[in-house]
Amino acid sequence: MKNNTNYCIYPLVFLILLLNGCTSSGDTKEVKDKVAVVNNQVEFTTQQAKNLPIELSDLVESPFVKTIQATGQVKVSPENSLAITFPIAGNISWLKSGLLSGVSVVKGEKLAEIYSLEAIRLQEEFQVLRVQQKRASAEKERQKKLSNLDATSQKVQQEVEEAFEMNQVRMASLKVQLLALGLKEKDLMSGQIVRQLPVISPINGTLVEVLVQGGGKVSEMSSLFQLAKVDQEIVVCKLHQEDVQRIKIGQLVHFPAYPEWVGSVFQVGAIANEQNQTVDVFVKVNNKTSVRLDQRLQVEIQATSKRATSLPISAIQTSDTGEKYVWVRFEEKERVLFKQIPVKIGDDNGKWIEVLSPTNLKNVVVNGAIYLVTDSEE
Repeated sequence: MKNNTNYCIYPLVFLILLLNGCTSSGDTKEVKDKVAVVNNQVEFTTQQAKNLPIELSDLVESPFVKTIQATGQVKVSPENSLAITFPIAGNISWLKSGLLSGVSVVKGEKLAEIYSLEAIRLQEEFQVLRVQQKRASAEKERQKKLSNLDATSQKVQQEVEEAFEMNQVRMASLKVQLLALGLKEKDLMSGQIVRQLPVISPINGTLVEVLVQGGGKVSEMSSLFQLAKVDQEIVVCKLHQEDVQRIKIGQLVHFPAYPEWVGSVFQVGAIANEQNQTVDVFVKVNNKTSVRLDQRLQVEIQATSKRATSLPISAIQTSDTGEKYVWVRFEEKERVLFKQIPVKIGDDNGKWIEVLSPTNLKNVVVNGAIYLVTDSEE
């Protein structure tokens, strides 16, 4: 009899342990299925509350930064942008290899050569005038000597001097034109005709656009290259009009992809785009960067910065009537209560939201509030 009794007890103990294990593992589901909101609160036993997968936090005062996110494009200011043009028509006879957008060039660097019949004609005219000017200069001196001897009339002497001066003016004008075409003064004075005219970079900068190709025609005053002096980049952002109202000159700007960069707003456009109702906001990058022109960047403009009592946005719930509230935990003897507390909210920055009142909340549910309502209330 003694042995039979023991064999009966062991299965009974095992069954009891198994039932307890099943009850414990299903606590979360049981709590969620059985809970109901009564008078804006829900009640749990202490054990049930321990099994709830929720996260609590107190409402505290801390720095609150409101940012406006936008997409910007790297540009240069007009005073730092330069178009290289050529005064007369011709053909590209040589183009430096590797001239692509984004390539750096230095002041005085030869970018291309142009063959121009008009430039050859101007050089020929200049050389002819040089020869004529030598003769005119000699004739002027001869007439001056004759005048001293009273061997010539005053009228003849005056005509010779006028011819000399007119020739001198035409030479000076042609010289300026030819120097503007890239010719050197020593070449002009040597009497040689230069067939290939150089296109020289006037500044240190970056090529924004190459507008010519080898062998291509060049019209008078057409742009050949677009350069940018990129010692100070700017980022142009397009913001909706309602966001622009919160933008002020001097506000800090951060670039999520480049944490080491710091920028500031230095200008806000006055005219909105009629199609998409956006306004250009100009941001100056304060530290030296190595970005590409026209590169697109995500920017965060620090529109407001203050101290405020705030909670994670996930803590804020909305009732059927549109009122905002939070769940707050209270402990009473053997039970735990979660009560709906109405709140008045202010700004949010995408992660945190300002709570204007009440400002002394503790044990606020910031994650897992879904477990405090029944399926019928979700």
